Amino acid sequence: DRKYAEAIIADGETLEKIDLEGLFGVISSAYELTSPTRANKGYVFVCHPFGYKDPMTMTFVIDNGAISAYRNTGDFIQLSEYYKAFSMDETAYKEGLLGMTEETVSDEDILIAGATISTGAVKRSIIDVFKAYNEVKEVPQA
Repeated sequence: DRKYAEAIIADGETLEKIDLEGLFGVISSAYELTSPTRANKGYVFVCHPFGYKDPMTMTFVIDNGAISAYRNTGDFIQLSEYYKAFSMDETAYKEGLLGMTEETVSDEDILIAGATISTGAVKRSIIDVFKAYNEVKEVPQA
């Protein structure tokens, strides 16, 4: 899982593994993220929800309670021959997740038309990520 976390962070940032106590659904690993340019620590979560055909791997970075980076290592639509007429701008979709917080996440924001199971996998991951984030986050000092 570390390779997925390392693939989403910037040069000069470092990861320290966090041992999650308890169950956090689809999350397989969590890391504290630090760098010389960060005022507060960020957190990286690697998830493996089950999508339409296979498990998906999703990596999220949470900064100050909001998604600041997101990466999906698989396709949202695996049966491309079935969905020939379907087109999805994955870049725009991923950018739509940025800035989302636990309070602002909605079904409309994560809906993948024609991909109910994959939509559910993204939603489950986001719910679990914010649950874990709330358990491990450090409260910034004033």
